Amino acid sequence: MAVHAVFAHEVNQKQAQEILSTAAGVKLVDDPENYVFPTPADAVGTDPTWVGRVRKSIDNPMALDLFVCGDNLRKGAALNTAQIAELVAKEF
Repeated sequence: MAVHAVFAHEVNQKQAQEILSTAAGVKLVDDPENYVFPTPADAVGTDPTWVGRVRKSIDNPMALDLFVCGDNLRKGAALNTAQIAELVAKEF
């Protein structure tokens, strides 16, 4: 899925990639020079959301365009609920 994300301030592609590379539940796969980017086939059978093709939007300096995919059958309401419960449990 293509995502056009608009922010309150101007964004930097490299900073966004650094943040995404360490974000929980995200797998950043973004090496366009070597034609490496995520595809839905890569995400099958995995929990994380795969992100790639992170680019500064050509029409808005405060936006990024990126490609996001995941295994929707695996990463659905049940897994999300379990992960949220684990986060809440850590707080107590």
